[in-house]
Amino acid sequence: MRSAAPVFQKENIRVNCVCPAFVPTNLAPSSLLKAMPREHVTPMSTIIRAFQNFASDTSLIGKVAECSLGEIYYREQVDYCNESERWMGEESAKLWEEGYNL
Repeated sequence: MRSAAPVFQKENIRVNCVCPAFVPTNLAPSSLLKAMPREHVTPMSTIIRAFQNFASDTSLIGKVAECSLGEIYYREQVDYCNESERWMGEESAKLWEEGYNL
């Protein structure tokens, strides 16, 4: 998010991320859907609410929304683990722009 969002923001595109916990969908095997304890199931309504929040709040750019049960947690960006990661996240944008002719 931190490296993609600033590049796309120049094109007036906001990039954010929704990280769901276990949400019952048709992608999961029916045996798993039946076995999953209900107290650990995140309802689809939580995921939809996260997307709605991102769509309606234009100040949310490059954010991560972790969804668990009925809650949405907007996670703060963690520190870069080393100088290479910082360079990739902050300075490599000009290479991507040139590569994609942005």
